[in-house]
Amino acid sequence: MRIPRLAALALLLAAVCGSHAGEKAPRLVLTVHAEADSRDGKFARPIELHYAQRSAYISVGPDITDRDVIDVIPFAAKDGTQGAYLRLGPSGRLALTAVSQSKLGKAMVIFVNGRQIADLHIDRRIEDGILPIPSGLTALEIAELQKRAEANRKKP
Repeated sequence: MRIPRLAALALLLAAVCGSHAGEKAPRLVLTVHAEADSRDGKFARPIELHYAQRSAYISVGPDITDRDVIDVIPFAAKDGTQGAYLRLGPSGRLALTAVSQSKLGKAMVIFVNGRQIADLHIDRRIEDGILPIPSGLTALEIAELQKRAEANRKKP
C-alpha cells in the first residue's frame, strides 16, 4: 500500500514541477517597501535602516517591484558599486506618488534578491515616476534590471 502512495506523490510532484519547467524564473527581484507603523502587526516587520542608522518597521508587502520598472539609467556610485535611476510605468508611478505623499518624512527601503541595498528618506512628493537607487547594485544586477525593464515595456 505504501508504494502506490509514494508513486502517486512522486507523480504529483513531477507534474507540479514540470508545469513550471518551461517558465523562466526572474534572476533578479527588486522590491521597495515603505516604512510602516509598529502597530500594523503581521503586516509590518522590523528592520535596521542603514542610512538613517535607526530601527524601524517596513510593510511586509512591497509597494513597488521590478515589474513596475520600464527604464534603467545606471551610474557609477562613489563607493565603487552601481546606482541607477529607475523609471516606473503607470502603476509604479502612481504607487510611488501615493507612498511619497502618505509617508512623507518616513523611509523607503529597497531590496535586491532579498538584500537591503538602500533606504531613502522621503522628503517630498514624487510625481515624476523616477526612483533613485544611490548605490549598492552590481553590473550584473543592472544588466538584469535592464532586461526586465525591456520586457516590461513590451507588455500590453
